[in-house]
Amino acid sequence: MKTKELGYRTYGLELTGPRVPRSAVAILDYYPRSKRLLLSDLMMPQDEESDLDQSLIEAFHKSLHAQEKNSKNIFVTNAPLSFPPLMAKKMGVSHETIRQEIEWMNDLWKRLRPQPRKFLDYVHRPLEIYLRHACPERFAFADAIGSNQILLAARMLKLRESLKTKIFESAPRASFHRIAKSLKARTFILQSYSSLTDGLEARKDFMHLIQRKVPELFIFEESFEMLVLHIQAFHAFVLALTGHLLHKEFCERAPHGFPKKSNWLLLPKQVIDWERVI
Repeated sequence: MKTKELGYRTYGLELTGPRVPRSAVAILDYYPRSKRLLLSDLMMPQDEESDLDQSLIEAFHKSLHAQEKNSKNIFVTNAPLSFPPLMAKKMGVSHETIRQEIEWMNDLWKRLRPQPRKFLDYVHRPLEIYLRHACPERFAFADAIGSNQILLAARMLKLRESLKTKIFESAPRASFHRIAKSLKARTFILQSYSSLTDGLEARKDFMHLIQRKVPELFIFEESFEMLVLHIQAFHAFVLALTGHLLHKEFCERAPHGFPKKSNWLLLPKQVIDWERVI
């Protein structure tokens, strides 16, 4: 397809810790005139630890070059893009935003039955509290300063300095759950897609399912195999697809009363009209 027909690109980055070179990048290209969605690239840099970040940056710059002036391009990552209120305060976030976040978390905690442990302003963020305790599915979601997540957050701080595009946070497991449910995927796919024993079969079944439901989605055979073989590549694809769903207005807005300037994440809606996704 011709580049000039390209409407926008969505980038999905499944970021891993700096000592584990398993990050993956998926690039989805949307062509509005021909009504096509193309997984144009799927990258899994395998450089040594010290060069991995630079390898990722160079890969992004290379893929962004032809579309660098397109304001519709967005970048979606699993890495935390914000910090708990107390830490955010030390990083220059306004006192009003901090006050709203702490107040919102305290109010929600008081309403919950049974009550969980008290939310801590130096550990928790509103968005992960929402996913765990207020979202219908009660998704398991790691704290931004958990042992693994804090490394991703710090690494993303470095990477985003070199990325000149809009960046959004998302939770690939939560996004996958919503997407799979909306596609009426069988329970085996939902429960086993990340399993060490059944994950390959579940991911393969899911990819066949989404290509049947969305025939306008094109994936090269080599990329298809990578999505099935590598959970990181699969998550990167889910993140990129979630970015596309945002463009099509199939992502949730922050709930009523959620702190206005607090970081929100991309989460697909529970009901998606797949005929309107392309």
